[in-house]
Amino acid sequence: FACSNMESDAEKVCDLTTLTIDVKPAMAQLGVKAVFGDEESKKKAQNQLDELEADIKILGAEIENIKAKYDEDEFQAYLLENCKGFKKMTEMDESLQGIGDSFDNN
Repeated sequence: FACSNMESDAEKVCDLTTLTIDVKPAMAQLGVKAVFGDEESKKKAQNQLDELEADIKILGAEIENIKAKYDEDEFQAYLLENCKGFKKMTEMDESLQGIGDSFDNN
């Protein structure tokens, strides 16, 4: 019984993680548009960016609520094994962490 809940919750987290990853390139483009361009397009891009960031916060909170129900290591191991999006996000986070660490060391 507990396993099937974890499976369906993991599937949900996987879908939410994949959604988050899919939105990142659009956010980067909007970030550039919000800085460069005429005032009108800057405002429009910033509004879209704000909306996406709010959506990502909601997705993140939903993911955290689900993860809180389980042993963190066990749930993370299950996700890494069964969710390409989660694996990709973890790899992206680790590489960003590595970049951050190399800046800290200089």
